[in-house]
Amino acid sequence: MDILQLSLVFLISLIAILLAFLGTQFFYVLKDLRVSLQKLNKILDSTGSITENIQKPVEAAANLTSAVEAGVKAVKMGIEGSEQVKKLFNRDHKEFKSK
Repeated sequence: MDILQLSLVFLISLIAILLAFLGTQFFYVLKDLRVSLQKLNKILDSTGSITENIQKPVEAAANLTSAVEAGVKAVKMGIEGSEQVKKLFNRDHKEFKSK
């Protein structure tokens, strides 16, 4: 064998060894990626349960505020209605007194 053939055999062997090493490293990277994605999935699942647990009290508070708002409106309408009734009765009472 001459020097050219020896150098080609050496380079091909070196490239084969490097490709084998890179292949194993690639599988290690894929394994780490899988573990990271599993952890991310657990985080997303726990985030979903946390938001569900937060949603219940927030909905209750929203219902409470809407109920209070409806009560305030009812009281305002009652006050306005009673003032209108008073005006109506006072007018009738004044008209009745003048007759």
